[in-house]
Amino acid sequence: MSMAEQRVSFREEMYEALKREWQELLDEEFFLPLLSLSPATSLQKTAEQILEFLLLMLEQNISMNLSAIKEPRDVMRLHILDSFTILPFLDAELAKEAETGFRFLDLGTGAGFPGVPIKLVRPGLHVYLVDALAKRLHFIERSLRKIGAGDPWTIYHARAEQMGREKQHREQYDFVAARAVARLATLLEYALPLVRVGGVFCAMKGRVEEEQKEAERAAKLLGAELEKADRFVLPGTGQDRSLLIYRKVAPSPRKYPRSNAQIKKKPL
Repeated sequence: MSMAEQRVSFREEMYEALKREWQELLDEEFFLPLLSLSPATSLQKTAEQILEFLLLMLEQNISMNLSAIKEPRDVMRLHILDSFTILPFLDAELAKEAETGFRFLDLGTGAGFPGVPIKLVRPGLHVYLVDALAKRLHFIERSLRKIGAGDPWTIYHARAEQMGREKQHREQYDFVAARAVARLATLLEYALPLVRVGGVFCAMKGRVEEEQKEAERAAKLLGAELEKADRFVLPGTGQDRSLLIYRKVAPSPRKYPRSNAQIKKKPL
């Protein structure tokens, strides 16, 4: 079998497997209410875009390390479903103001999660995708254009601590989400300077009770209060999840975020 034939075979095999996993999600009672698509958003089109994006990611992953998650079931649950768990909290914020002008920031997007799935189910939302690795962002940009994701969306190649010190980004975002593996106190210092006063930061973590306690000082210093801690097992995975919702109640002091070296040397 030639290389071209192998690529075609891989794509066909992966597509059928992903399609089965998507249908399994649709068969779950909680899933469609979680998506809560507007009447103007086609479920079929959304599904096609999600499946194509995942195919592009798995194909690119052969030559570029985009994600350690490669099996179709894991990709659908640990990337797509995991991304959608923040929708109730995002929708609660969107209900307070018009979607037009609302700024959603995915900080450290990696291969595009949660930002790309959120964009596909909330197509009118302006999603900002930020990562420190340009090659990941090039993949995301190419893929969004290929699957026909409509405007508005914006890609930034930057480090979080750099963005937080820049006037055009500092305290400019309504909802910031991050799945980063950094400890919570560190993640708060990266993220909260980007959140507008009154806005929300959602930390997407696993088991986090110890980190949550040690991050209380950081949240207070950075002008935020923990509004909700939602803990659950991600369906079909057995994996613990925590969504920590921080409300920005005051401006972050100008000295934050510090440099990456300072943050690592002396966490808040």
